[in-house]
Amino acid sequence: MTKEEYISLHKTNDVLFSKKYSKPKYDCPECKNGHMRKNLLIVLTSNPPMFQYECDTCGHIDYLNF
Repeated sequence: MTKEEYISLHKTNDVLFSKKYSKPKYDCPECKNGHMRKNLLIVLTSNPPMFQYECDTCGHIDYLNF
């Protein structure tokens, strides 16, 4: 695979979307209908590292250290 092929592969939304969020982890504490999914692209550089979880229904965001 060439550099150009690699870049074009990773610019498509399908590839990015499939790797952006994990499977549902827990119920949303805000709307009670959605599920919180871990955003796999964001890690806060705190100590310990914090991970962003986002509701797939209302967009509520939580930060957890696992």
